[in-house]
Amino acid sequence: MNMGIDPAGGDNFSFGGNHFRRGTDGDGDVGLDVGVTGFADGAMLPAVQTLLLKYSSDSVTGRIFGYNQSFMYLGNVAGPLIGASVSAMAGFRWVFIATAIIVFINLWQLAWMLRQTRRANA
Repeated sequence: MNMGIDPAGGDNFSFGGNHFRRGTDGDGDVGLDVGVTGFADGAMLPAVQTLLLKYSSDSVTGRIFGYNQSFMYLGNVAGPLIGASVSAMAGFRWVFIATAIIVFINLWQLAWMLRQTRRANA
């Protein structure tokens, strides 16, 4: 991680600024990125469990937690397999493009479901 003068102007002593514009410099940066991602996942999981507990009835809470864990681990297996397949077929750059497409599809699905829920509650 290069911490110094930012080529775009100004000092860059933050993690995010120059690091994500120029990419990684090697295994250390990749390891740092994976560590930060793992930390974010670990911080997010209790919040997800709390929301699941809040919005599910007592009779199905265990089943909902089971579904949550199952689909999380399914994603942990399917994600790298899909990423490796896309990388092998189209190149490494397309992994990020495919990920962005999947994220936008999920965002559209979330917006559509929220709209349906608001109409049902109105």
